[in-house]
Amino acid sequence: MSKQATAAGSTAAEGQCRQPDDVKDTLNGLPNCTLITQEGEARVWDCASFCGRPCIIKESCSRPHRHDRFRRKQPAGSRLKQEVRSMCRLRRLGLRVPSLYHVEPGSSCIYMERVAGTPLRQLLADSSRDDPGLRSMLAAVGKLLAVMHDSGVVHGDLTASKLLLQQQQEGEPSVVLLDLGLSISSSYPEDKGVDLLLLLQDMAQKQQQQQQQGADAGDV
Repeated sequence: MSKQATAAGSTAAEGQCRQPDDVKDTLNGLPNCTLITQEGEARVWDCASFCGRPCIIKESCSRPHRHDRFRRKQPAGSRLKQEVRSMCRLRRLGLRVPSLYHVEPGSSCIYMERVAGTPLRQLLADSSRDDPGLRSMLAAVGKLLAVMHDSGVVHGDLTASKLLLQQQQEGEPSVVLLDLGLSISSSYPEDKGVDLLLLLQDMAQKQQQQQQQGADAGDV
């Protein structure tokens, strides 16, 4: 095999998600790690204990079926760096994102805080439009997005499932922003508008599903 072919093969394999048995090495042999979800370019693990604390481990990876040109344009390592950079930037602004515990650039893994709360998607399903609690939650979401966009951070994949809500005993509810793997730094209004459009479309789709379920229940 030629050197060029060998180099191409190693480039294609770099950053790809491995099988669960292989990922044990990536997780440094941590016990009680459970695969929560696997998407096109990431695996998310729930780890019972990392340095004595429960945590979430996100393993970024590239899509092996994509052309080399597109993988080189945004490799897994660059997405990991951007995600960590965005998380640190938002925390300095006082916004709620999971705390970073550890970063492994070689395996494209981020170890972060396991955050408890209710996803906005679930809250929309369980609440009526006129619910005062829902209105206060949405107001808190709007404030978070305003601060994030004013700082020049664009989420890139903002949906109702990426916003975790925590009801406080006193004061305004707390909103935790999740999954900044596709975030970018941008001051363009168009990029910020895409964030809002994605979120509004996702919320509208959820509302349509609720209405359809209500209509189906009425027909029974």
